[in-house]
Amino acid sequence: MTGSMGGKTKIQGAKEAAIAVIDSLLPIDRVAVVSFSSYGTVNVHLTSDFEYAKKEINKISAWGSTSFGAGLSLAINELKTRGNPEHAWAI
Repeated sequence: MTGSMGGKTKIQGAKEAAIAVIDSLLPIDRVAVVSFSSYGTVNVHLTSDFEYAKKEINKISAWGSTSFGAGLSLAINELKTRGNPEHAWAI
C-alpha cells in the first residue's frame, strides 16, 4: 500500500474492505492479492485458499508513492495468465 494510506485508520480500513470482499466469495471463486506503492507486487497468485489470502493482506503495510498503474497492470496480467476465461473476472 502507498504512503498515502499511512496511519492506522486508512490502511486498516483498506485491509478490512479487502477481507470483506474475500468473505463474500463462493467456494468456486478464486482470489489474488495485488498491492502497490512505489511499484506493484503480486502478494498472492489466484487461489481458492481464502484464509491464506487474508493472512497475506494483513501483512501489507503503507509506504512509498502511489503507483496505481503498476498494481492494475499486475492484476490484469494475473487474470490473463491464471484466470479462467469461462468465469467472470473482477479487479
